[in-house]
Amino acid sequence: MIDNTGGIIVSKNENKLLIQNFALNSELDSAGEALYQGLRRLYNIGIKDEEDIKNGYMNAEAPDGIYKTDVFYALYQTAIGFERLIKVAHKLLKLKQEKFHGNGFGHNILELHKNLSRVESDDTKEAFLKLLTDFLDTSSRYYNLDDNKKGAKSPKDLLVEYLNGDSNKLHNDGVTIASIIENYYKLIYDLSHELNIFIYEVRCDSGAGKILYGAQNYDNIFDVFRHEDRAFNEYVISLISLYKRKDDLSDFGKSLLDADVVNEYLYTEYDFLETIKNLRQGILPTEITDGVNEVYSDMSSEEVKNREWTLEIFNSHPIEGLFRDDYFED
Repeated sequence: MIDNTGGIIVSKNENKLLIQNFALNSELDSAGEALYQGLRRLYNIGIKDEEDIKNGYMNAEAPDGIYKTDVFYALYQTAIGFERLIKVAHKLLKLKQEKFHGNGFGHNILELHKNLSRVESDDTKEAFLKLLTDFLDTSSRYYNLDDNKKGAKSPKDLLVEYLNGDSNKLHNDGVTIASIIENYYKLIYDLSHELNIFIYEVRCDSGAGKILYGAQNYDNIFDVFRHEDRAFNEYVISLISLYKRKDDLSDFGKSLLDADVVNEYLYTEYDFLETIKNLRQGILPTEITDGVNEVYSDMSSEEVKNREWTLEIFNSHPIEGLFRDDYFED
């Protein structure tokens, strides 16, 4: 409504929605960032062998292992991310004045999830959310500070018990996790439209954007990180190839990317410094990942398999792998 001076008159209810819009949009952003950080750590754990987990490969002294702190933060950030994501949906339902079980409070993620009838659920999803709920139980979350550990389980024990000897379980759970996030994001998107607000909008290049939009684009949420790591390696190889003679490079060291794709982030001093700043923070521009994915989509499955295998060489021997065998002979 517009008054006779041209000003917009906003009702109390509209003003409340406007305030909630910005608050819940920020909350969704926070939830997505927590999920990105937590799931990235879970991905890094999941690509290891589960038997190593049982045999103490999380020991801080193991050079190729996972620190116990990483297990804690993987579960902590993932749990916090899901709790906040689910509570955004609860809050929107309250604004919509739709009834649901419970009050939307507390840290029992599984219960919060089961109280929403508008979100699909199954045993696999509930088993994963139960892991996070069990972790948030005080006896596990504060395991190192609890003097009375009778019956308590450490984060590592919870994870090992959950994996139950299946070395592929965490990777396979990526499908389950993607489905949970996709369902909640869809509910938040639909409720936002019904309330005429825009809570669902997050920055594409942020961790939140990569997770919330990635759940729509990938069957397995861990493909977000697999493709991001692949793109990062290809981008670094491309940067090196720009400043070295092609005759010096091995076949592997020659860039797959168009110079234009690489130069897009180097055109000006600002672009270059901004890209370096993002890379230092572990943020790879989405356009680079999309560009690499486009190149890979034109390759045969055998070519993709071989290229990804050779990228492992780059991870372990980043310099030697890029150049011809006789490059260092002099």
